[in-house]
Amino acid sequence: MPGALAGQTSIMSPLRTPLAALVIILLFAGSHAPAIGQSDVPTPVVVELFTSQGCSSCPPADKLLSRLGEEGLPGGVEVIPLSFHVDYWNYIGWTDPFSSKAWSDRQRGYARALELDTLYTPQIVIHGAAQVVGSNAESVLREIARAQSRGTAVDIGIVLKKAPDGSLETELATHVAGEVPNGGLDLMVALFEKRLVTPVKRGENARRKLENDFVVRALQRGLEIDGRRGSTGTATLVFELEPEWQTTNLGVAAFAQDPATLRIYGAAARQLQ
Repeated sequence: MPGALAGQTSIMSPLRTPLAALVIILLFAGSHAPAIGQSDVPTPVVVELFTSQGCSSCPPADKLLSRLGEEGLPGGVEVIPLSFHVDYWNYIGWTDPFSSKAWSDRQRGYARALELDTLYTPQIVIHGAAQVVGSNAESVLREIARAQSRGTAVDIGIVLKKAPDGSLETELATHVAGEVPNGGLDLMVALFEKRLVTPVKRGENARRKLENDFVVRALQRGLEIDGRRGSTGTATLVFELEPEWQTTNLGVAAFAQDPATLRIYGAAARQLQ
């Protein structure tokens, strides 16, 4: 692991700004976009890890993702890590408690978009545009830098509110500040949980205690983003929380993704406290 992993924590604390004021903030930020047609808001980079507790080569990638999320990167580069546990390793003898066919299907979607011949773990997809072996820190850092240099085209705001019934209300606001596909984008919203510890009893990681961070618990489409520059949108999503989920370890990430190419044009994350 290179010594470059240091600096700011990437997941910010929740905003308390009313949604109407949030839209105004986003509009103001976008009004000063540089000539290249991107927002001047710093570019958070979405790093998606496809992993499994049944895969013996995955724990180093899990640790890398945790370090990226908790320590961040120098130079103000914000990383938004998300861990998707696939289900196709479960047959070996250990059923990953965080695995889902939906996450395997998401990885298959990236395989098609990136013209890959096979699925594998650990795999990291950076900002929907490039993929590398998840434990290869040098390649991951290089692709994060490339994604960050392309800038942000969609500014996103998130407000988190714990509802009286125990659910999590997620208010979202978007502003298209740069060039995006004419067909528009999907605002995808992921609920994740950190600091999960699992004693693995069988499979390739038998007798190991695995630690997983930024594990995606739910993924929804928040709204359809109009592709016209200057357009704005708002939406509210409600996540039902399971009793075993630790509220202090939950967070939400939102990212503007092209449903055709799966490239990401803007992202933000907030943690529930």
